[in-house]
Amino acid sequence: MLGELKRTYNMKIFSYFILISIFILSIIKVPETKAPQFTDKIVHVIMYFFCTFAFFKLKVQNFLGFAILYGIIIEIIQYFLPWRSFSINDIIANLIGSFLFYLFFRKFIKSSH
Repeated sequence: MLGELKRTYNMKIFSYFILISIFILSIIKVPETKAPQFTDKIVHVIMYFFCTFAFFKLKVQNFLGFAILYGIIIEIIQYFLPWRSFSINDIIANLIGSFLFYLFFRKFIKSSH
């Protein structure tokens, strides 16, 4: 019983860490890189896969909707930051990451319950 409670608590802390990390990484000033444009989108897909996972582990009823909204709100915030920019392509990459987790959830997690 105590072990389960500790695991649940640790997973909540980890989930909040993921969400806070995504927010911070999304608003800080980052140096320009010579990396191809698609690598940024791959990072978005991965980040929002884990963002959706975090909302799921926090037992948010509509975890997919919250992850999508989180990504859109962050993009809107970036619009107002002079060192960041709003990008529809980023939102699309975020959506792909969130939907990939949802498909993973439907295939592996929901079917095991």
